Amino acid sequence: MLNLILFIVLLPSVNASVFYVDPSNGGSDNNTGLAGSPWATIQKAASTAMAGDTVYVAAGTYTEKVTFNHSGDENALITFIGVGTVLAEEPVNTTVWSGTFIIKTKSYIRIQNFSIQNAYWFGIYVEASDHIYLENNSTYNTGASGISVWHSSYVYAAHNSVRKACYQSLTTGSQECITFSGVSNFAIHHNEVYESGGSTNGGEGIDTKEDCSYGKVYSNHVHDLIRLGIYADSWDKTLHDIDIYNNRVYKCGDGIVLSSENGGTVTDVNVFNNITYNNKNFGIVISNFSDNDNDGFKKNINIKNNTIYNNGFGDDNTSWGGGIIIYSTLVSNISIFNNIVSSNDAMQISDKSGVASVNKNLIYGYKGLNWTNEVKGTNVVQADPLFVDADGADNIAGNLDDNLNVTSASPAINAGTNTNAPPFDFNNYKRPAESAVDMGAYEANSVLSNKPDLAAAEQLIEVYPNPTDGDIHLKFIKHIDRIEVIDLAGAVVMSYAAPAEMLQLNTLNAGLYLLRAYAGSSCQTYKVIRY
Repeated sequence: MLNLILFIVLLPSVNASVFYVDPSNGGSDNNTGLAGSPWATIQKAASTAMAGDTVYVAAGTYTEKVTFNHSGDENALITFIGVGTVLAEEPVNTTVWSGTFIIKTKSYIRIQNFSIQNAYWFGIYVEASDHIYLENNSTYNTGASGISVWHSSYVYAAHNSVRKACYQSLTTGSQECITFSGVSNFAIHHNEVYESGGSTNGGEGIDTKEDCSYGKVYSNHVHDLIRLGIYADSWDKTLHDIDIYNNRVYKCGDGIVLSSENGGTVTDVNVFNNITYNNKNFGIVISNFSDNDNDGFKKNINIKNNTIYNNGFGDDNTSWGGGIIIYSTLVSNISIFNNIVSSNDAMQISDKSGVASVNKNLIYGYKGLNWTNEVKGTNVVQADPLFVDADGADNIAGNLDDNLNVTSASPAINAGTNTNAPPFDFNNYKRPAESAVDMGAYEANSVLSNKPDLAAAEQLIEVYPNPTDGDIHLKFIKHIDRIEVIDLAGAVVMSYAAPAEMLQLNTLNAGLYLLRAYAGSSCQTYKVIRY
């Protein structure tokens, strides 16, 4: 009997609380923080909230730096939610390697719907932490990164806006607008990054660097930056297993760049379904950038099914700039296929290494100038891709409304190779729609979407990444009673009565599945592609 009593006493329990911060309605840090007795500061909540607790922060301006002092756990996150416009602006500060919101050595924390501005250094700073969810936040005018994550794992930055980051030009470097360094098992998706702050020592858009691994950078909107848009740089370490896809990048220095600046190695990187256009120099680059003349190795890289258009015209040099370029000779197993590379400045595809596999691309505007190392590759289609509306409704090139999908008469349709092609396109429609995949980021004639036809406010959950090669993450918009995964034969292949925020689909065969979410009397079905 004594043993039974001890066992019961030692069982963990979570008594979740809901706290409120509202300084305009009687808030005081001497209050309980409960309904009707709110706190005055976010820091009081961050010092108090424990696993399973939720904190609602009322609209207003909060002049404070916030350090999150506790961790949640796998089944009980600590969640902070801004209600309305919640603006956080730190007091006067000249401390580098700090942030307005600071998460160090913590786990299972979610931060949603906060606006951070005028930080001297980082807006949101995460260090040596795991299972951190940064969602629907915005940063503006930060001295260094708007969002900066270091030496962490399972970090997800989604649906954030980062504007005018990296205005500092100190010798320490102001990093990048969104920086992930030494992070594993992460996703950076559906963010908008734009109007960098003007630093000459940093300011790239989204950077996964050093020993980042097993990450996805997708469905981001990156534009109007002085420096490049999306970067993967190993520096002096090994960066590996990164997928960069379904991003739109324009009006940056370069679009997407892979680099090993200080002798490191970049390996197993896939760049696909991206649209890069109207960038100053190049659309996609495998670089030889090196501050110390110490370029590192880059191998096992696939550049496939991208649309690269009208890049290279911002450098006032008609003999340079273009679509895809391999600057480095320290490369192996580089494959460039199924891309549309059209109307770029001095070259469409350039391969200085001479060893890349270039096959089945649509090229329009080949010049063949000797000093550019321009190549056509094998099985090339040389023709106008016939975009729907390259200048968009405003008739101005280089804006969001530029429609680089192709018309039904395009020679890119059914012209690609199915081998190693992505199983979905820029709009998350299935590939191939017909017998062969299309070249470029879009798949014509495909009608199978994995997105629910629901307004965001009506959805029970959000599912990402989708399509997936294994795990999917669930964001619960409402309380969910049960999740089922159903195959196309109608069989329930997985069922969860108390669904976790991550489902493992890696035991399922590739294909289309239905994910059904139940909440009370409501039921919604979502299409999920496992590839």
